[in-house]
Amino acid sequence: MSKRLLSVLFAASLVLGGAGVSSIALAGTASASPRPAPEASYMNHLYQSLLNRAPSTGELTYWEGLLTGGSPFASSNAASKWMLEVATDFVTSSEYLSNVVSEDYTTYLHRSPDASGLANWTASLKGTGTDQSVAEELLASSEYYSGRGAGSFDIWLTAVYSDVLGRTVDPAGRTLWDAKHAAGLTDLKIAKAIVTSSEAQGDVVAWLYMMLLDRPATATDLAYWTAQIATGITHEAIVASIVSSPEYYLDSQFIS
Repeated sequence: MSKRLLSVLFAASLVLGGAGVSSIALAGTASASPRPAPEASYMNHLYQSLLNRAPSTGELTYWEGLLTGGSPFASSNAASKWMLEVATDFVTSSEYLSNVVSEDYTTYLHRSPDASGLANWTASLKGTGTDQSVAEELLASSEYYSGRGAGSFDIWLTAVYSDVLGRTVDPAGRTLWDAKHAAGLTDLKIAKAIVTSSEAQGDVVAWLYMMLLDRPATATDLAYWTAQIATGITHEAIVASIVSSPEYYLDSQFIS
């Protein structure tokens, strides 16, 4: 993983992490059955959030071994080096990235990916590709155009707005894209402009906060991450930062 990615994630943890986790907060009250170790609770939560499954005994033992080398969070409220590395390993894994591809196929083509499509797009994401580029290509595909778009540019544009932005096309947007399409702008470039718009990226950040932290993103969260995306930070990097934050860690202690 790049030093730049680690430095950005570390800075984000400081800015957005919230209150630190104390040993008193994690201790809870006495109960009839012992709670799992904090590291085990965190890893169970991480597997469910990112891979939609429970870890095997061997996997849990491996990751716990990395996290028990020291306190997961220092008094500065910053995520530990190990927690950042664990989170980044998860979001760059073939298993996680293949799930991203599968979700894109379900969202845009309303079907599961074929084996070759899944393999090719997962390999792309492990390289220099982004999930925005996967979405753009699927939206501009002949399958999407003839299916969701019914072979008509206007119907296709309506479908893209619905699937990407969750709304209908506003009159100004319709006029703009109709004119650009008539002038020869390709469906792929139009899809890219919509997928990478600040509106679309804000929606992604809002969805990630609800999915991972079970709360709405604040105005500060949205402003921070949309600005980071504009500099080239990937959705996977945002996920890694959120799940290595004190807030996510503390949540895991009350869920597992």
